[in-house]
Amino acid sequence: MMRAYGSPFQLGVPPVVKNLLIINGLFFFAKTAFGNDDLGVNKLDHLFSLHWFTSPHFRPWQLVTHMFMHADIGHLLSNMFGLFMFGSSLEFLWKSKRFLVYYMVCGLGAAGLHMAVEWRSVHAAETSAAVHHVMVDDVLDANLVAHEDLALAEKELAQASRDEDGAIAAHELFWTYESTMLGASGAIFGILLAFGMMFPNEIVFAGFFLPLPAKFLVIIYGGMEFYRGFTGSQDGVAHFAHLGGMVVGFFLILYWKKKVLL
Repeated sequence: MMRAYGSPFQLGVPPVVKNLLIINGLFFFAKTAFGNDDLGVNKLDHLFSLHWFTSPHFRPWQLVTHMFMHADIGHLLSNMFGLFMFGSSLEFLWKSKRFLVYYMVCGLGAAGLHMAVEWRSVHAAETSAAVHHVMVDDVLDANLVAHEDLALAEKELAQASRDEDGAIAAHELFWTYESTMLGASGAIFGILLAFGMMFPNEIVFAGFFLPLPAKFLVIIYGGMEFYRGFTGSQDGVAHFAHLGGMVVGFFLILYWKKKVLL
């Protein structure tokens, strides 16, 4: 890959990128050291990944810590490669403080848009539970005990509903509160957007073989995430979080340019 400011292979890894790589690696190493609970969920994932705000498992720190959790080694390596290759050039250009601010703001923006989009499905689950007279307090109790005693959680869910449809609604609400978002992808997509804006004509290789100007790569990736987000393809991936990182990054760069900070 060509770089106006040199690649990290030529100039070395700048301090913020280096520390982010180390922190993400340490989080993943710690995660692998912990076993799964009765639900088959990793304990650190459960504690540090981002739960929905009304889930009994939500904690304020998850808005930040979810950026350092990853589902598996492939998820970690792909994000860290993007941070290493694109983030290094941006940190050399912007200096460390501004780069760190950008990274964190993009990660928070990703979480914000993801939550805004997820509100519809959460609202649907809560509405369905209300229609079927599900006792939400029992569902919340089931969420709290499920990771230590799955049999007791199932008993709580059974008590939460009056009939078969209610049981289905209770289980849907239960798993809505259990679902999480994790990963640095929102911040990494923000970095990709910034690289395309700062170095629009730099040549990068899409899929390691197709040379493209960075600005076109950003357009392609942004379009793919927009399409996948609205069509629901590639289930299990938070596409709107990726878009959130790009959108927030775009407006932050515009703000900095307006203030003549870039």
